[in-house]
Amino acid sequence: MKKIIFILFFLLLIFTGCSSVEIEERNFVSTIGFDKSPSGGYLITLGYIVPNEENMYNTETKTINANLSTVNDKIISSDKKQMYFGHLKSIILGKSIVEDKKSLEEILLFSSADNDISMDTIILACDGSAEETSKSICSVNNGMYIWDFYKNNKNGIYSSFKLTLAEAIKQLDNNGSLIIPKIFSDENRTKTDGGIIIGNNFDIMNNDEMQGYMYITENGKGKTETIASDGEINTFSVEKNKTHIKFYKSYDILCVNINLKIKTKPVKKYTDNKKLEKLLAEQIKIKAESAVKKLKQSNCDALGLEYMLMMRKNGLYKKFEGENNFKNMQIKVNVEI
Repeated sequence: MKKIIFILFFLLLIFTGCSSVEIEERNFVSTIGFDKSPSGGYLITLGYIVPNEENMYNTETKTINANLSTVNDKIISSDKKQMYFGHLKSIILGKSIVEDKKSLEEILLFSSADNDISMDTIILACDGSAEETSKSICSVNNGMYIWDFYKNNKNGIYSSFKLTLAEAIKQLDNNGSLIIPKIFSDENRTKTDGGIIIGNNFDIMNNDEMQGYMYITENGKGKTETIASDGEINTFSVEKNKTHIKFYKSYDILCVNINLKIKTKPVKKYTDNKKLEKLLAEQIKIKAESAVKKLKQSNCDALGLEYMLMMRKNGLYKKFEGENNFKNMQIKVNVEI
């Protein structure tokens, strides 16, 4: 019995820690922004919470210029307090980063290698400076806004989705590309909608394209669709969103059927549900097709179709594999309400 108690006590020490660093000696980083530096390396903006006796915390930011190999030394030497990343909630990537796939991969791997940074950290990108966006976020609120936004709107973010560090690395590894949700922030508001395409070419997804991408990737549950018919606005909530993908060859062309099965619930009873179902199916189909079109224009297989084909039908994959395989696919979208 004494031996068991000793083991439990020892494990408690390990997991709770006997750190020599007190809370007052730490800055709790909630947001990191990455931009490329004109002089080489990266501009890294840290948004952190500073314990304060009067208000419990203050939010401050600072930007350092460093290579990833020396970033920890630069962070330590730039402040008397230790920067603690155990409560990091979001990583903001500037346009200069997402335009350079190699830099993006370096930053994601660097972040995942830090034991204090959670693999559930949210990844976002901006069509501008991550430094300005990060500072704006922290000036409006305490830097926890992004985490709270996703937490409180699990099924209500219509034109965005939660991309974690783990999922971003997985998609880049499997697909060689991904879509990063786009964030915009100024002195008055922070908005998350649309997406930034990471692939062979940099491009931006608008709201409709992003919504179509979310339906294809089964992220449509909880969203709402509105249909105008006979002078009335009809609103539906999406209760289920399933995607079935079929690959086949036709006249030496690789064909893909993307079949979306959507279950919706009207917010009130309508007299002509069949008509509205047809209009709703057409609306969702247009959005999904617009997403496919944008991805093909950028030759960005963020849907993971090539990886899926390789895993399911390797013989068919080998017949068509090549640099422009995704771009040359004949993709058809079907929607069933």
